Amino acid sequence: MSMLAAVVSVVAAVAWHNGRHLLPGPWREAAATVVTVIGATLAAWWLFTRSNPARGLEGAWGWTLAALAIAGLVAVAARVSRRVGAAVADRRMREMGSSEFALHVGWRIPILTAFAEEVVYRGAVWWVLERAGGSTLALWGTSVAFALGHVVVARDQAIREDRGVVPWVLVTIGATGAAGILLGLLRLSTGGIWAPMGVHAAVNMALAVGARHARDPDGLVASAAEIDMD
Repeated sequence: MSMLAAVVSVVAAVAWHNGRHLLPGPWREAAATVVTVIGATLAAWWLFTRSNPARGLEGAWGWTLAALAIAGLVAVAARVSRRVGAAVADRRMREMGSSEFALHVGWRIPILTAFAEEVVYRGAVWWVLERAGGSTLALWGTSVAFALGHVVVARDQAIREDRGVVPWVLVTIGATGAAGILLGLLRLSTGGIWAPMGVHAAVNMALAVGARHARDPDGLVASAAEIDMD
């Protein structure tokens, strides 16, 4: 596999990840879902026709449960501590009705986020980079791509939360880059995408709950009971 193919795969993944959040019009969410599903399906087909789909599945549950426990503690801390709550809070989570939030946690995060992103980054892109330059290139290349893929998400969150856009984007790039390295190391140690996928889903789901119920540092957010009323 050539280095050109490696570069193209990274650019394509970053464009796919950011582009689905830039779609215009009233059907933006539906269109983003279609783009996500198509991208993930193609990546899964590419990966699973070239490697054993069950590889790494055995050890995934332990890592997933451990990640859920740790992220759950952060969610609890966000409810108790104003400082942690200020860092974790997300207005979009708080403004969702209970049914929409259930859909978000039960469908969007595990399937449209964790599965889709892992099968793209630690799956297809990893496969291409590993054959172009080995495991080190795969680890660092997918981590950089994962970080850059979150630029638009970070920008949108900064606007929602009245944060400085540039500082928040830089913080997000650093955090997701570090997360990409950890997920990549899991990919290396288990040999498959399932442990990274499980950890990715567990952390995002727990932090979504934490973001929804975070203690409001300014006392301006409705209580959880008020938020849950549709």
